Amino acid sequence: VPTKYKYLEKFSGMSVLDVPMNDEAVYELFRSTESLGATPEEIGCKIGTLGLPEFGTSFVMPVVIEARPKNFNDLLQISGLTHGTGLWLGNAQDLIKNGVCDISKVVGTRDSIMLALIRYGLDNSTSFKIMEFVRKNKAGKPLPEDMIAAMKAKNVDTWYIDSLTKIRYMFPKAHAAAYVMMAYRIAYCKINYPLAYYAAYFGIRASAFSYELM
Repeated sequence: VPTKYKYLEKFSGMSVLDVPMNDEAVYELFRSTESLGATPEEIGCKIGTLGLPEFGTSFVMPVVIEARPKNFNDLLQISGLTHGTGLWLGNAQDLIKNGVCDISKVVGTRDSIMLALIRYGLDNSTSFKIMEFVRKNKAGKPLPEDMIAAMKAKNVDTWYIDSLTKIRYMFPKAHAAAYVMMAYRIAYCKINYPLAYYAAYFGIRASAFSYELM
């Protein structure tokens, strides 16, 4: 059990495995500060993810604010977008900002490419090959013409094909899921067991603070 979970289990008395994964108040943390009972002005942040692993950094929080996630799958998308290369800046961010699609439809993880293409009507083998080409395309090679033709033949949206051409590295969905589950469980404790959460947070992060300044 990770150290952060041991702290939370010790102070809250509940196992992290018992945390319900459908608490709407937890998801609200990723859209506003309402679940904290505080205003953005009071904490200096528009959302309530400060102190959450993966979602409390200066890079990821602006992504969360723009994406406005509604559910677990949206958080998976954000995790994939912020751990990949060529996915958010100049790609998914522009699609969301311009109203082309929302966070649920952008290309976020490796697996989502294959599954999306299968839903468009491509066969499993071709969908897998396109996914493998895109996720390994660190050199930025153009998508092969036969792959583009196969997608166009099934009326894959032009914006989706264009998005694939910009990607250089991608997270697998299982890796993103592990990160999101960790962050969600800690977010649940932040709301429902605040004393346990802050005792764990400051206990683990104590070396990051100056005693004299505090």
